[in-house]
Amino acid sequence: MTAAHAAIPIPPPKKAKREEVLAVAAIQGIFCNGDSNSPKVSGNTIEKRWLMIQRSNSGLLAGQWEFPSTCLWVSEKNAKQEKKTKNKKNKMSEDGLVALIDERERQKSLTHFLRQLENDDHPYKLSEVQRKSAGGRERPLQHIFSHIRHTMYVETGETIILDFDGPMQWISSDGRVLQWMSSADFDRVGITSGVKKILNLL
Repeated sequence: MTAAHAAIPIPPPKKAKREEVLAVAAIQGIFCNGDSNSPKVSGNTIEKRWLMIQRSNSGLLAGQWEFPSTCLWVSEKNAKQEKKTKNKKNKMSEDGLVALIDERERQKSLTHFLRQLENDDHPYKLSEVQRKSAGGRERPLQHIFSHIRHTMYVETGETIILDFDGPMQWISSDGRVLQWMSSADFDRVGITSGVKKILNLL
């Protein structure tokens, strides 16, 4: 009599990735001397830098630099709220995994976040920079790292900065570290694949 084979254990199903919807600000500072109406005239010094913010010293990608962003929706948090209230506030994507956030709500949330990054030592109002959607209004970037998938709505803008003599790095009113970064700075500190994906879009 043949002994029955031991049951082969079935691996547990993979845990679904956490979904996060982000509004991202890709703001470029054009540093120059001279007339703000013609910053590219001969004799002006021009340097282009991107506004970057440093992640906290704990958690995923601790201490890395990224474009300023604010989280609009998280799958785990919002799913619990919707189950409790039995009311779905946001429309969902075709696969039912990601909320579709209205453009005006995205812009309002991002402007509010940028306002929190200003302080008295930094004279330029980041929240007042005119921004436009990059890559199409309803065509966000998607980026996966570890157990999280980011759906990123990127808004880009430029601000001309004349005769700047302040620090390139500063601390926001809520304690976040920010810096105007050049390409050389990117090479020095290293940038994440998510940042590279956004730069390729712009």
